[in-house]
Amino acid sequence: MYDDVMIPTELMGIHPKADIKACNRWLVENSDVIIGYTVRDYGGAYTALKYAERLNMKIFYL
Repeated sequence: MYDDVMIPTELMGIHPKADIKACNRWLVENSDVIIGYTVRDYGGAYTALKYAERLNMKIFYL
């Protein structure tokens, strides 16, 4: 159960097939620290972590 859902105005109207990727990029760009855990080297979480690495963000891997 959620009390509230935040939808950034930058992501309004994005096509449903692109929204997860856009949301992950938005989260990375608007974070100070990234905590990541992936079990494979593909997919949305992996791509988001690689994007954070390219931005030289502080990343804690679990």
